[in-house]
Amino acid sequence: MIKNVLMGNYKVEEKQFNRIKDRVEKYRSIGHICKNVRCVETGQIFENAKQASRWVSEIRENFYNCCDPDLIKQCCRGKQKTSYGYHWEFVTE
Repeated sequence: MIKNVLMGNYKVEEKQFNRIKDRVEKYRSIGHICKNVRCVETGQIFENAKQASRWVSEIRENFYNCCDPDLIKQCCRGKQKTSYGYHWEFVTE
């Protein structure tokens, strides 16, 4: 029995999918380098914006069901003053 893997809009045999995946793996970029993020009000430091967004969603579960880490990153870059009611900055130390 041949298993199919859904690859985008196409179904490909699992064997062929794994072969393509192995060939492409060596050309992939190093990966996304995460920057530490600090909440200015609390002084809490997070490994990345995704962890910070999880923290915000836990604290303010009644107000925000899902917090977008990209909004926190925009605040760190200076494109907006606050995100979810907090000031954020990248930690360079």
